[in-house]
Amino acid sequence: MDSINTLKGYDKVVYMEDPSSSLHKNKFTTPTPSKRKFIIILISTIILSTVFICLIATTLIHHTTTKSNNPNSNSNSIRAVCNLTNYLESCTKSLQNSNTADPEKLLEFSLQVSLQELTNLSSLPQKLLLKVNDPRVKSGLIDCESLFTDAVDSLNSSISLMKVGPGEKMLSVQKINDIKTWVSAAMTNLETCLDGLDEMNSSLHDEMVIKMKNSKEYTSNSLAIVAKIETLLDELHIPMH
Repeated sequence: MDSINTLKGYDKVVYMEDPSSSLHKNKFTTPTPSKRKFIIILISTIILSTVFICLIATTLIHHTTTKSNNPNSNSNSIRAVCNLTNYLESCTKSLQNSNTADPEKLLEFSLQVSLQELTNLSSLPQKLLLKVNDPRVKSGLIDCESLFTDAVDSLNSSISLMKVGPGEKMLSVQKINDIKTWVSAAMTNLETCLDGLDEMNSSLHDEMVIKMKNSKEYTSNSLAIVAKIETLLDELHIPMH
């Protein structure tokens, strides 16, 4: 009940509000134990869910990074690709710095190595021309120079086919056939150069064979890989990009 006090000198009755009156109660009442329990459980669930999602994301990122940078995975892919070729040792050597386990990218890297080696070879005929006086041999070397230039163009064309834009595939059946055509043309040009020097009984033939060894083997390897890449991807259950 409200307590009653008489103010001195005024004879008025003043009603003093009971502090416990509902009008003085705090608008923000203290939660009941059951509500506190519910809030704690809700906050704990949110925190645990967030931590769980972060752990999953971290694990996936780590797994992807580890898989792409795993030396064993790379080595196994290089071995599988190089087993398609006739020059296993040179293939393994040419791909050892590729840093990828993707067979399609290994093919692209093989083509780039072949191109680099053939580009270096292109200056050889001019150097050999300084050693000979026989007009026929000189003509043969000039032919080799032209053939090397055409071979470089062919390899450039094959590599260009593997450059992809938005929504494009790195490899398709049509691309594979076109790359085979370009690399076959490059290989034919190399063989034609040697055949021409051999027909002339030129002493430079043997020297040219030695100088062209890496270029021929790398190009041959690239041709073998592209010729069998579709079968390899099927065996590895890897869809073409």
